[in-house]
Amino acid sequence: MTGGGEGFPRRYARTRGFTLGVPRCFSAAPDGARVAFLRSPAGDDPRQRLWVLDLASGVERCVAEPHRPGAPDGLPAEERARRERVREAAGGIVAYATDRAVVRAAFALGGRLYVADLTGGARALAVDGPVVDPRPSPDGRQVAYVRERALYVADLDGGGARRLVGEDAPTVSWGLAEFVAAEELGRTRGFWWAPDSRRLAVARVDTADVARWHLSDPADPARPPTPVAYPAAGTANARVGLDVVALDGSRVPVTWDVAELPYLVDVVWGEEGPLTVVVQSRDQRTVQVLAADPDTGAPSRATRRVSRSSAVCTSRPSASQRGTPGTMSTQRESRSRRTTLAAPVSGSAARTCTVRWARDCTTTVRGPSSPQTTSTR
Repeated sequence: MTGGGEGFPRRYARTRGFTLGVPRCFSAAPDGARVAFLRSPAGDDPRQRLWVLDLASGVERCVAEPHRPGAPDGLPAEERARRERVREAAGGIVAYATDRAVVRAAFALGGRLYVADLTGGARALAVDGPVVDPRPSPDGRQVAYVRERALYVADLDGGGARRLVGEDAPTVSWGLAEFVAAEELGRTRGFWWAPDSRRLAVARVDTADVARWHLSDPADPARPPTPVAYPAAGTANARVGLDVVALDGSRVPVTWDVAELPYLVDVVWGEEGPLTVVVQSRDQRTVQVLAADPDTGAPSRATRRVSRSSAVCTSRPSASQRGTPGTMSTQRESRSRRTTLAAPVSGSAARTCTVRWARDCTTTVRGPSSPQTTSTR
């Protein structure tokens, strides 16, 4: 791509902020054999493709690509909303998920479900659509996805799809992130596979109490306005819960004080640790990290963090080198940002390291020893 006499604004728009052609969304195989990633073929081509890099030979191979130009055609409303929340500017294959071994991948394209063998090619799976957010099971045998506000599961080898959990109420969805989670909390997914591939943790969202806004399309004035559930500041939010759902459809609700901590910030369900759930108060000053029992839904261990100042406190599950779940808490204050790393739900003694970034470009690290201050100018 050559710039020629083109000015910066046009070049910035054409390259989507100079993001096209840049590799992103990496997935490394545990055996070190391959890395999957997304990339468009050129710096001015918005159509993302799924690639695999063979680490032994250093050869890149395109596994899947969009069949026609243009990204938005045929997208379901849930996928359009997700892309708006994450500020997605590209088209084509903009998201994918893999199994534990990074051998199989699943993605949606134009509302259809595709499965890719990362050592071969991709094929469409014969299921009814439109499909949103497909994710393979860790063992690579099944794939879960959202369709019409319900969660479905299908066999990756071509077996029939079945609805795992869902409701007929138009305000209730299973397996999707609500507006607050996606826009404010950084959570864009609504279901998580168990490590043994036999159950899933699934978010249930009910927007019945959320005010409806009606948005018109300036490009098509004759089109009726679209109602959108929008929780404006000070108004009712969606009611969010979390259930552990087995493949036979049985459900166990995960319990916490939803009235005090209505925000579901994140969920992690890994091999080395428990089902870890992060919830938060509406003023975002109180965060609780729960280690939930998937058989009963009751929290077996919990840690709580409260910001006594005006700072906003957010926490996300993290992991040590051994995979032991912990938390990474961030507080945004008027002149600095502070991040605390701890291991509160592992059952071992908590070790805390606090890092503060100040506006004067200095970094202060507080750990078991004395504070250390460095300049990052």
